Amino acid sequence: MTANNRPTTGDDHSKAELFNTMLAYSGKFKLSGDTFTTTVDISWVTEWLGTEQLRYVHLDGDILSLRTPIHEHPRYPGRRGFGDLRWRREK
Repeated sequence: MTANNRPTTGDDHSKAELFNTMLAYSGKFKLSGDTFTTTVDISWVTEWLGTEQLRYVHLDGDILSLRTPIHEHPRYPGRRGFGDLRWRREK
């Protein structure tokens, strides 16, 4: 996942900003009812390695939503919130 209007590659400052405007992790996952859980094997946040990341899944027509539980943001200690991603199926 990346932010909008990311800088183009180039100098070291741009490269650092590219890293700071993205989020990525992967791993084996399981889907159970309305929950999607990934056992993280690689991540931009090293503290997530080996953890289970829970997400709530909802499908409404052509819209698939994936939402995190309320949690402390890994880059902003003390700030709590949730992420909400939505995809629309192309027709």
